[in-house]
Amino acid sequence: MKTKTLATVAILICSLVLAPSLLRAEENQWYQGQQGHWQRHANSWQWKSTHGDEYRQGRTGWQWYGNGACENAQRLENQARADRQTGHPAAADDLDRQAAAARAKCYRR
Repeated sequence: MKTKTLATVAILICSLVLAPSLLRAEENQWYQGQQGHWQRHANSWQWKSTHGDEYRQGRTGWQWYGNGACENAQRLENQARADRQTGHPAAADDLDRQAAAARAKCYRR
């Protein structure tokens, strides 16, 4: 009987010691080249990057908002350049449009 009690106590102590490491919060994820996490905001979802940017649905569709508009524009321009070099002109054109919109927000500050 003593052995079973000791085994039960040992299992409980081990589970209490290991539980915090198993229940830690999820680390930041990556989305469109930015590190951050998805959040529920009112009735929709938005991406909050670690740089303070937000990717959420606006009046004209999904757009980037926030402090890192210039960084986002640069990232999109770099990706468009890479797409052009690897033979994906349509994707590059789409990214150029997104980069132009991001660059406009960058200069509006």
